[in-house]
Amino acid sequence: SVSVRSFFSCLLQEMLGRMSVSLRLIAKLEKILSSVSIREIIALDDMRYTNELIVACRKNNIKIYGLQHGQFTKYHVGWMNYGIPKERGVAFDKLFVWNDYWRKLLLKYSSQYNEHNVEVGGWLRRLPEIIWEEKKSGQDENKNISILLPFEISLSPEEIRKYVRKFLSLGVKIFFKVRPDLNREKQLRHYGFLSNDKIVVVENVDGQILSQIDAVVGV
Repeated sequence: SVSVRSFFSCLLQEMLGRMSVSLRLIAKLEKILSSVSIREIIALDDMRYTNELIVACRKNNIKIYGLQHGQFTKYHVGWMNYGIPKERGVAFDKLFVWNDYWRKLLLKYSSQYNEHNVEVGGWLRRLPEIIWEEKKSGQDENKNISILLPFEISLSPEEIRKYVRKFLSLGVKIFFKVRPDLNREKQLRHYGFLSNDKIVVVENVDGQILSQIDAVVGV
């Protein structure tokens, strides 16, 4: 088993490596932005990619506005910045969220967002209404189980394959939801699903699909 000391040592090394990459990226972005006449930038609030851009904008006195692109919770540290003083945190000059629910969530938990830099902006696109019926369990609840597995690039494909093999060995039906912004075959190949005819690949999750699902796994 891995000791606590060993775990945190590996974690620290990983974070130091990522920090080094982040600092180099900030320096490159700062140099690029200093050579152009941009005064404002609009970006999606994907904190995996925008933090360095936010810092580079701040160093060049460029305003940067964020648009909510997905759900977040109190556990998403990129939005909440727990324990980080506001003057040392990373946040958009203003973040536009879908509705008042998300605004209140940020105001409650985030150390970086407040009444002045969070505003309701509405949806980026109109979402279709999905009408579905909750799946009814049979007498034997261990049979005819179906799960929905959305593709997520940040997950370990080795771990996904391990769980999928176990699910399939138990007779579980798997619906694999591919992302529309990435190549379909690459997503299937990433998880090793390309030649697996036991996986049901879906591009759109509608009411008919949801009515068959018992659980959603993944991120």
